[in-house]
Amino acid sequence: MDLLHGLRVERQLALALVSHETHLMAAYTDTVHVLNDGVLTAHGPTSRVL
Repeated sequence: MDLLHGLRVERQLALALVSHETHLMAAYTDTVHVLNDGVLTAHGPTSRVL
């Protein structure tokens, strides 16, 4: 994850992370979309949503 994060920052890339691990999302994302049974239930800045 640190390598992907470093590349994202260095090269100003977007990174899509699909995970059930909220601690990873909190550490490595700026924005999050939450799905429940395939339905979008929440989205926005990670600090606000999680």
